[in-house]
Order: sequence, then structure tokens, then C-alpha cells
Amino acid sequence: MGISSRHRYSSLISLCLQVTFYGITITAVEVVLDLIKGQALSFSDIFFHALPSIHHYWYFSAYFCLFFLMPVLNEIVNKLPRKTLKVVGIFAFIVFSCYTRHKDSVSHLGNGYSVWWLVILYVFGGYIAKYKPFEHWSTLKCFIGYFASCAITVLTRIGIGFSTRHIYDEIRNINMFVSYISPTIILSSVFLVQAFIKLPISKKLSKVIAFLTPMSFGVYLVHCHPFIFNEVLKHAFVWVVDAPIALGLLEALGAALAIFTVCMIVDWLRLLLFKVIKMKELSQIIEKALSRLFTKIFKLTQNDNN
Repeated sequence: MGISSRHRYSSLISLCLQVTFYGITITAVEVVLDLIKGQALSFSDIFFHALPSIHHYWYFSAYFCLFFLMPVLNEIVNKLPRKTLKVVGIFAFIVFSCYTRHKDSVSHLGNGYSVWWLVILYVFGGYIAKYKPFEHWSTLKCFIGYFASCAITVLTRIGIGFSTRHIYDEIRNINMFVSYISPTIILSSVFLVQAFIKLPISKKLSKVIAFLTPMSFGVYLVHCHPFIFNEVLKHAFVWVVDAPIALGLLEALGAALAIFTVCMIVDWLRLLLFKVIKMKELSQIIEKALSRLFTKIFKLTQNDNN
């Protein structure tokens, strides 16, 4: 979805069906495994694990709300003058990213776990997509910006830890600039996206990316399910911390790649299943049915008003 894309509710319905599929199937596996071990999940846990929740699928919950705001946000990005939109963006960056470092700030956004933070990012992305402020930046310059932002993030974390330990005799606020709404994290994200946009990509690699892209959301859904996240992965790689730093980094990257690959294979199988049962067509049918229902409700309310 973007500022120039057609707003299809069937795409949101498809996401909802995908989330529901993983919630039910993974929870079913969890229930069976617990029964084999002589244990049993409570009804509340089964309900919580099976259905989408703001706790384990916060991003989907926030995106679900954002989806209905996109038409309004598209109008804002497309209709506001560039200068006005730029001022709004700078103001939002200062107030919601820089100033909101303090948890008691009136502009606090829950460290980015919020639909309103996605709204701000959507406007940022819309401005960048429309006006291309980094168009004349080289790939190297974008990568330098990315690594510089990451370095500032790390140095800031070290500096805060060192200074608070000497002032308060304990480490405080060490993760102040390590969150979704951190200025340096936002800048590093922008620079990294722009760097990869400018990278020359062959047709073969483009096909590989196009093949893998639809499965990226599935990776998130699988590994963030409460059973997978808390029972399967939580203590699966603790042995990495005992390795030497260089080896530990390689092992951590290897573990992340392994999790990503396994989750992607799982979602590839889910994609094949959805094609067989024609889930895309079902999403379109549901969209049309809801459209007719809302049209009838609208006509009824109009008749009542008359």
C-alpha cells in the first residue's frame, strides 16, 4: 500500500485470514503437544493465543487501524503543498521522536507500539516517496548515513550507561535511544531503505525478491506467536552468550537466518495451501459482500433520516 495505490479492502481481509490461520493452527499444535505432555492450556490462553492480539501481534493490530486512515492520509500527502508537508514532518519528528524521549511527555507514543506512530511514519514515507529528497544521494552516501546513525545510537547508549552509573550509582535510561521512535533509529531506517533502492539489481535477483516478499509477513506471524516466541525460541539459543564475541556474533546471525528461513518455508507452504483453497477469491467475495451490506445499511439510515 502507498499514496498512489488503490485502496483494496480485500488485501486487508487476506491479511486477517492469514493472521487467523496462523493463530488457530499454531495454537492447535500447542494444545496437542501440551496434551501429550499431560498438561492443558486454559480456555483463556487458547482464546488469547488463537485470535489476533495487540500483545503478540501489535503491528498487525496497529496496521489494521492504519488501513482505514490511509485514504485520509493519502489526501493529506497528495493535496498539501510541499512546504507545508515538510514543516509538518519536521514538527512531528521533533515532537514525537526527539522530545518524547521522556516517558511522561504528553506526546509519548508507547515507544512506537502505536497506530499513531505508524500514521506519522506513513506521512514521512509518503513525503519521501512523492518528493524524493534523497534522489541525488549516492548509494555510498546512504550507507554512510546508515552506519553513522547506528554508531551514534551505540555510542549514545554507552554514554548514557557510563554517565548514569557515575551520577546515580546505577545504570538508568540506557535504552533511551534504542526504540522504534528514536531519532537515530528512524534516520538509520530511512538511509538503509534509500541505499537498497539505489542498488543495481539484476532481473534474476528481482524475481527472487518478488518471490520472497509475500512471505515476509508470515515470518513475523509465525515467530511472534506466543507458543513459538515463549516456548520454542525463548531459551533455544542461550548457548550463544557463552561463545567468544566474534563467534557469538556469527552464531547469533546464523540463528536469526535459520529462524527466518524456517518461518519462510512454513509460510511458503501456507501460500500453496491458500492457492489451492482459493483464499484470494474468498477475500474478494467477502469484500463484495461487506460492500453490499454497508451500502444497504447506508441506504436504510438515509431513509430513516428522510
